[in-house]
Amino acid sequence: SFEDWLEAPGRLCEGLAWLAEISRGLHAAHAAGVVHRDVKPANLFLHVDPRDPQGRVRAKILDFGIAKVVTGDVTHIETQAGTLLGTPYYLAPERALGRSLDARADLYSLGVILYEVLTGLVPFEDASFMGILAQHIRARPLDPRQAAPDRALPPGVCLLTMRLLAKDPAERPPDGNAVADELEALLRSE
Repeated sequence: SFEDWLEAPGRLCEGLAWLAEISRGLHAAHAAGVVHRDVKPANLFLHVDPRDPQGRVRAKILDFGIAKVVTGDVTHIETQAGTLLGTPYYLAPERALGRSLDARADLYSLGVILYEVLTGLVPFEDASFMGILAQHIRARPLDPRQAAPDRALPPGVCLLTMRLLAKDPAERPPDGNAVADELEALLRSE
């Protein structure tokens, strides 16, 4: 899993390339009207494609168990009232608030993963589930360069991370393909 990769020594360029693939996969799901709602490292898998003669590792999104089907901006399948499912470290503020959501909720979760790739930490921690949710709703995360000052982090990747973690979905990148395009451009430039 991507979670296993995060716990082992690795290269930033590999992680960013896989997150670009994940972004494109999310875009495909979103284009089909599906919001995953539980994007986290444990639900992202890395595998060698047996059809690839070069044996490249590919990233895949798994576990659509709490996904929602949406049309336009309206959610059609609702979780039971008052129920909040998912891992609190990766929940978008609009999910924590019980508001309607769209694809940008998954992009927020992707931003949390990108933050974790850069710093080794999730942006918000607390002893309680509700404490984590409150931070997702109200607290601004530290810039990754401040959270991990001992790491030489690429500025453009840090700026993208902060945009993905915007509290207002309208301030996040518009879709997964835009995120993938930006990650791929940053891989070339930084």
